[in-house]
Amino acid sequence: FSRYDELGIQSRYWQCAAEPVDESRLPAVPSHDVLILANAYSKERRAFVDTAFSELGKAGYDIGLYGSGWGGRERGVTVYDFPKSYALAKNAKITLGDNQFPDYSGFVSNRVFEALNAGGALLLHQRIPGVQEYTGITPGEHYIEWTDLPDLIEKAKYWLDPARDEERRVIVARAQAFVRATNSFDNRVDQLLNEILPEVLGEPA
Repeated sequence: FSRYDELGIQSRYWQCAAEPVDESRLPAVPSHDVLILANAYSKERRAFVDTAFSELGKAGYDIGLYGSGWGGRERGVTVYDFPKSYALAKNAKITLGDNQFPDYSGFVSNRVFEALNAGGALLLHQRIPGVQEYTGITPGEHYIEWTDLPDLIEKAKYWLDPARDEERRVIVARAQAFVRATNSFDNRVDQLLNEILPEVLGEPA
């Protein structure tokens, strides 16, 4: 935001968060070993999904792909269907995410928050530069970071091993508690009203 400051534009970074979901009204959904929520809108994403299917699918893991443009491999579409996405993540063992903007610092898709908030699947996500600085979400503590596709497959198989079940649950519970305490929708609104806007407008909180 240094360029904005140079131009005299009052601005601050405001991150997205997990949408509120009524857990008492979740839809019935399948349980998957591997969950992928993604639309097919780039060759990099297609390579990511193709690799997951070829390497994890042939290893016998059940893969639930939800999104548009996959030519029939998808099991549905969950865009903005937060209760269904939540239920799927809650029932899965791991959920995989890629980073469409790997050179950008601070970009975090809302799906990161959605996945961590569900408290079921362990999130394996491609490296996000600046994620800890901007959100507090920490690789190794709240989710598992992967770099390239071979690294993704190696880590996915590692965390799908039944011997890692308890360790996986510990990370998932820690991530859910952290996101709900610091990156919830209510927390973001409170931050906007009581921290960011008073600072930008020069008014006392």
